[in-house]
Amino acid sequence: MNEITIQIANINFCIECKDEFEIVDYFKIFQNTNKEKNTCNVHYNVKKIEQSIFLENEPVYQNERMTVYRIGSVEYRQFPWWNDEANYPMTLKHDINQPDEYEFLLTAPQMEMFKNKLHFGTYLALERVMLDYDCFQLHASVIRVNGHGILFSAPSGTGKSTQADLWEKYENAEIINGDRGMIRKQEDGTFQVYGSPFAGSSQIMTTMSAPVKAVVVLSQAPHNKVCRLGVLKAFTKIYRETTINAWDPEFVMKMTELLNQFVKRIPVYHLECRPDQDAVEVLKKEIFCGN
Repeated sequence: MNEITIQIANINFCIECKDEFEIVDYFKIFQNTNKEKNTCNVHYNVKKIEQSIFLENEPVYQNERMTVYRIGSVEYRQFPWWNDEANYPMTLKHDINQPDEYEFLLTAPQMEMFKNKLHFGTYLALERVMLDYDCFQLHASVIRVNGHGILFSAPSGTGKSTQADLWEKYENAEIINGDRGMIRKQEDGTFQVYGSPFAGSSQIMTTMSAPVKAVVVLSQAPHNKVCRLGVLKAFTKIYRETTINAWDPEFVMKMTELLNQFVKRIPVYHLECRPDQDAVEVLKKEIFCGN
């Protein structure tokens, strides 16, 4: 049996397959090769099946990239795989009573694709797994400056990467990730942000981490102005930029509680900004010099 372990936010994801396989390059920097610290937290067993699974139940969720079924305590996530204009879905199977065990069920042609660097990260159900470890992913560019983590969050195209680049240029900040940060609650109640293998078009990803100092919600403007958001507005902004399993009431409840704890502890700011040095100065003064 062949196994590769990937570590994200100090959580070890162990992927096991009878055949030899490779992971895509952007996952390799997250590969945990230290056997002494290679305790498996979450286990994925990749199995070969004779034919794709077709379920007749009504899905609880569906979009162009994934269909979700819930049969009793078992959740099936199916991902389209097209061959000769027909869809033969790949299936991730998970019993919610066994939170750290997953089965990835593939036909022989799908297995060949998997063995040759399938983009496996798409199919890990990370948002579900990480929530069990008090962790959530935020759509944000993440920097570390003077040991502090700052996350710039906004819809795509607003300027997250631009603001991160400005801090790198003028404040010698390090960019942890260009598109998605993993935020995990620590035992003492603080929050740490970690790099992730998902970096969007920026392609900037690292394994660095930092204690979260602030989240900055961006909007473009002809001026630079910053204000701290109240807890309710902060929660709404953060919730919109996380991945939510809306079909699962228990997931929504747990995520809501975790995000509530986060916004009550971590300041969330709204920065109306231009792409210039003054935007950096205005925000720096508020975060590091404000009350």
